[in-house]
Amino acid sequence: MFPYWRDLRETILEAVRGLTEEQLDWRPPGVKRSIRDILIHIAGAERGWILGAAAGREERFEDAEAGFRDPIDEILAELERVHSETERLLDEISVNDLIIRRCRLRHRQDSPEFSLRWVFYHVIEHEAHHRGQIFMTMRMQGLTPPEV
Repeated sequence: MFPYWRDLRETILEAVRGLTEEQLDWRPPGVKRSIRDILIHIAGAERGWILGAAAGREERFEDAEAGFRDPIDEILAELERVHSETERLLDEISVNDLIIRRCRLRHRQDSPEFSLRWVFYHVIEHEAHHRGQIFMTMRMQGLTPPEV
């Protein structure tokens, strides 16, 4: 249903595989997140919005604490695990479900309702935004990200 999402994810994974610990943890002055932090944030947002809100599970948004250093192999495995679950969910729902079904953020009492279509679009747009941040951070370090 969202055929280019996998391509988006693959360009991120291609970009970060082989980066050193220093490159993963480098932050430009005044910037909140390193590349490692952004990867953790992408997985947490997908988990919270798709597996939590859209699928109705008890999933929470998790984000990187400043200086938190999950090993990159674990982060990449979590990105893959969460996205595989997202793809399974997409296989189970119809195009009609995307328009008709509504969901809320379970951890917020005042959460508005969202259509599933909006949730999926939001998460894809969010990931594309952060891919740009990752690529910019790489360029600021003198690295060349993959072609898009």
